[in-house]
Amino acid sequence: MKNHEKAEAFRKRIALSGQRVAEINALLKKEQFDESDKLRATILFQKAAYLSGCEEQYKQLITHVRLMGNEALIAKTKGFASKLNC
Repeated sequence: MKNHEKAEAFRKRIALSGQRVAEINALLKKEQFDESDKLRATILFQKAAYLSGCEEQYKQLITHVRLMGNEALIAKTKGFASKLNC
């Protein structure tokens, strides 16, 4: 499956806030992100509307991404971080 197809499938899986919370929690358990995890994290940080109902989980994910030190992912969190004041 191509990245575009994976991305579309993931976007459908995170349509509801409860689904986003579950995906964020799964990422929080990881000590390292593989390419698939990076793709999912990138998608989670694409739309401000995704914050609705998931604010605390997003704060945790932003902290987790920062601790992992991946500069590309950290850059993708900045818009959400400013909205969440973290």
